[in-house]
Amino acid sequence: MRLWIITDSYPTLEETFINREISLLADQFEIVVVNCVPTSPYTGEADPRVKIIRAEDWPGPHALIKLIAKMITSPKRTLRVVMTFCTLLTLVPWRFLRAGVGGFARCILEFGNDVPGPFYCHYLLIPGTAALMCSAWSEKPFVASGHAVDIFKAPPRYLRHLIRCSLSTHSCTRRNCRFLRRISGTDVDLIHHGVTTSAEDPDTQNKEGEVFQLVTVARLVEKKGHSDLLLVAKDLKDLGVKFSWKFVGAGPLREALQMQTDQLNLAGFVEWVGPLSHCETLDYTRNADLFVYRSIVTADGNRDGIPNVLIEAAANGTAVFTSPFLGALGLKKIAGSEFGFEIAPRELPDWASKIAELLVLSRKLRGCDPAVRDAIQHHFGWETSMERILNHLDKLQCPKAGQSNSQVQVL
Repeated sequence: MRLWIITDSYPTLEETFINREISLLADQFEIVVVNCVPTSPYTGEADPRVKIIRAEDWPGPHALIKLIAKMITSPKRTLRVVMTFCTLLTLVPWRFLRAGVGGFARCILEFGNDVPGPFYCHYLLIPGTAALMCSAWSEKPFVASGHAVDIFKAPPRYLRHLIRCSLSTHSCTRRNCRFLRRISGTDVDLIHHGVTTSAEDPDTQNKEGEVFQLVTVARLVEKKGHSDLLLVAKDLKDLGVKFSWKFVGAGPLREALQMQTDQLNLAGFVEWVGPLSHCETLDYTRNADLFVYRSIVTADGNRDGIPNVLIEAAANGTAVFTSPFLGALGLKKIAGSEFGFEIAPRELPDWASKIAELLVLSRKLRGCDPAVRDAIQHHFGWETSMERILNHLDKLQCPKAGQSNSQVQVL
């Protein structure tokens, strides 16, 4: 059975959990992924079983002519889509709706006379608008998944409309679910993003006297607080700490952050590694003395949920030091400070001295308590995540190839 996944951009190194989720769904369905925005320059490796309709496909006036011709020959479908579009115009700014219209157009143009659907909408804002129009055209249902910025940048009236039109909606944090339930008046389920855990502990050999290894894995965007972390690095340097801090990730702030690094004279202490594959990122995390993470709320409301990198660092035995946002506070209840999961002081000037203390302790704490790893696996492992996602997709009444939900194996 064909399942259409409408998302922002696939594949990508910026949201690797989506890549993994789509590959696991490809074990169950024939997957078509529709991208609503141009593919990120930092792309991951796509699953060869997945058909991808890129935002770069169907460009220009030629596609518009084909779309109009197809809509003229299907007046009832066209009427439903026009009514949906007019509703969305009153709910969503045009800058978001325009990309959703593009996603809808690519859906109905790609497969000739075939009617697309059912749909899985991955992100509520731009992909959500495309899912509403695709569902109106095909009269096939959709389910939806919300994450972070797509929730808090979307107008509440639009979210209410989208959630009530979907068969079911889920999100990755309790805070998100409470927010969406409150504005929609309907149920929203909690499904954490799946994460990869390892049975192997990091290198625990005596490293006394060696340079301390810090790592931060995050997209280079404002809400990740990299600029603040560079100030912490400067304070660590002034304290005389011998360290090497590697920043893994890519994004629009790369040049500005490199300039700040130079201004603070952090050459030899800070390295901007760039984007890496998921496996390479896990290696960096597993072999670090301390995983440092900062999350801030930007002026437009953009914020983190529960970043997968935090969960994977904790599960793979690396001590974690993170700012006190809600996702981190929830994860701390599972990991615990005795395991090396520390919530940072709220005041940034206090970070360097606390990190200096933790770096010494972290080498004694290396290695994950099996009970902690089991607890994280239970809450955030791919087996749990996929079982819940497949239960949502069952509401679409899609027959899956081969095995039932309970038989899904994650390798």
